[in-house]
Amino acid sequence: MIHAREDYKSIQDLSGKIPENEPVFLLRSTDKFTVLTIKYWVSLVRDQADSEEKLKIANLAYNHVNKILDWQIKHGIKFPDLPEPKSEMSKALDEQKEIDRKRFGTEHQLQQLLWDGQVEQEYYNETFVGIVNLIKNILKDDELKRQLFDINLDEDYPINEFEGE
Repeated sequence: MIHAREDYKSIQDLSGKIPENEPVFLLRSTDKFTVLTIKYWVSLVRDQADSEEKLKIANLAYNHVNKILDWQIKHGIKFPDLPEPKSEMSKALDEQKEIDRKRFGTEHQLQQLLWDGQVEQEYYNETFVGIVNLIKNILKDDELKRQLFDINLDEDYPINEFEGE
């Protein structure tokens, strides 16, 4: 699925019902316009539906609006926004996650492949060793620590605590 927002690209349909190259638009309950948007969509469907069968989707959406309203009452709403720009390291990590997601789907799927004998233990281990090494490299770079963890490096954070094997 292709999302309008870059930060939503990791949200994918693992069942394959929505093609990987199909553009989609996600409305969240936090968005103050979600309920209005869905109600308008429901009214369009109801106006143009020519059978009871076609009305079912409108009724499902309308009932879902009630769940969204309940959520909004408990958690509040806000004007739609975009996330803050990310650091270069954070972008690189996201790119790696996307590569891994495309390669493996999810960690669960990789584990399932291992259990089913479709992936060798060595390959499974290499994947997670790569993640551990990436984290170790981040922890060795003071500027990356500042960006990712927002920590005060003037305090004593000995690197060797993180390097234990």
